[in-house]
Amino acid sequence: SAIWNSILVTVVSTILLMVIAFLVALERIRRPGPISTATWLMASIPIAVPGVLIGLGLIWLYIGTPVYATLLIIVLVMLARFLPILVRMFETGLIQFGRELEEAASVCGASDVKITRSIRLPLLGGTIRSAATIAGTQVFNELTASALLFTSTSSVLPVVIFNYMFDGDYSRASA
Repeated sequence: SAIWNSILVTVVSTILLMVIAFLVALERIRRPGPISTATWLMASIPIAVPGVLIGLGLIWLYIGTPVYATLLIIVLVMLARFLPILVRMFETGLIQFGRELEEAASVCGASDVKITRSIRLPLLGGTIRSAATIAGTQVFNELTASALLFTSTSSVLPVVIFNYMFDGDYSRASA
């Protein structure tokens, strides 16, 4: 079950990370202002906080709620932990191409959704692939934050491997 939990957490976290990071970076680069700056700062704070402290903070925040002791709390810690990295990646990708294509599409009557679907996402193809790879591997391998939040039903693979190694069962941990 730990393998399936890890796959589920990885897929859900990666998709949410990419969507949220793209939206935060898009607002920061294309529509600078106090709200986008505040959102960017809130998304950047977790880069300075170790994963154990983020996990401990989420325990305190969600203890006694239905989210506690589920896979959702592990997904939330992954969002907080890796959002700053993906925001920086999407910012870099958005800076690389100018606004002329977007402005031309806007003048021709395209909505923001159409501009994103037809112009931004195709031009960000390499960034999207890189972000998905980095987010997926980091989330799948994250031990420090998920070690505090797992239960017997929400155990993920890095925690199981760590427990095998801690118990001295190196052959199972290696397998």
